[in-house]
Amino acid sequence: MDHIMKTERRITTASVGAIMALLVGVSSTPLRAQANPDSIHLRNDCRLATQILRTGNPANKREWALGTIGWCGRDGVDAFVVDWKSKEANADSQTLADMRYSVYNIRDRVLFETLLSTAQSSNSSTRARVEAWYYLLNQVAPAIYISEAELSGDPTRRFCVLDFASASQPTELGPLPPDFVEKVDAAAVQVSTAATDPKVRRFGKCVHDYVASRARMP
Repeated sequence: MDHIMKTERRITTASVGAIMALLVGVSSTPLRAQANPDSIHLRNDCRLATQILRTGNPANKREWALGTIGWCGRDGVDAFVVDWKSKEANADSQTLADMRYSVYNIRDRVLFETLLSTAQSSNSSTRARVEAWYYLLNQVAPAIYISEAELSGDPTRRFCVLDFASASQPTELGPLPPDFVEKVDAAAVQVSTAATDPKVRRFGKCVHDYVASRARMP
């Protein structure tokens, strides 16, 4: 699955004030078509999708399960969390990217805290931590995206170049902690200085710079 699509326009964290004025006009078109949560077909699909993520079987339907799990409410997120924890240390980059994309627009405290833990954990793979940071950034700034090219640069470089991303209305499954922005920022500060991988350090710096820039807005 592709990462969320980005526009051509680019910005730096030094110009966040101008960004926020533009974000008012960002489309809030839902990522998925609305599904009837009471339909028998959806309940059956969700039962199978959660089974696949929890057990790995049938393995040949995993991609379908990831495409379905975001419609499956609490059971879907709980199955995702179990699957994520089993893969965050060793799974390949594409698997982790596909997993993050499947829950990218779900706002839920359990999911948030799971990926916040991954983002900070030295026991998770670099790719898992980067994917977790993409999710966290989307919760803090739904219309902002950090490119892989930006992550590959000097992690201490002064300014972060950010991209505009297409924003979608989140699926509200469970409220995030009231201080979720502060939690993300504290984790960003930590990894920007302590993480051994330069991509994770750069991601942390860019997220912190963005949050700090937003806080300085009148």
